Amino acid sequence: NYLITIPPGELYSNWEKLTMPFDLTTWIFLILTFLAAILAILVVNRMPQRIQNLIYGHGIRMPVFNLFGTFFGIGQTRLPTANFPRFILMMFILFCLIFRTAYQGLMFDFMTSDMRKPQVQDLEELLDKNFTLYHAPTFLHWISLISFIFALNRFRDSGR
Repeated sequence: NYLITIPPGELYSNWEKLTMPFDLTTWIFLILTFLAAILAILVVNRMPQRIQNLIYGHGIRMPVFNLFGTFFGIGQTRLPTANFPRFILMMFILFCLIFRTAYQGLMFDFMTSDMRKPQVQDLEELLDKNFTLYHAPTFLHWISLISFIFALNRFRDSGR
């Protein structure tokens, strides 16, 4: 019999820690949201200035930068004055607020717990993952060795 000590699961990499709070579908949704917003900005930029002012607001420059700045919580240097651009900005700010709050809350839970990758469950998995196995004899091994030595001594004594 042998005693096997298995180390705790491997720590997550930095990239895994950053992406851990949300699952893949959430990240895909976020990327698609940004791609749709950038596509809409590119379409509006090809329209006349009058329509750009209607959608962005008068005097708003660099809408892609404002998109990412709003997502990361950077304030706008110039706010729109018309109702429709204000409505679009407010809806996007609310979306970003909810998304960032959920991410920060889940990240806090993740960082305050000692989450690791799952441990190895059985000997076959140890061998499949190419673990190096070290072993030391257990108590039962020493008892069988001692009984063997006593038997060997009795054999020597009977031979005299």
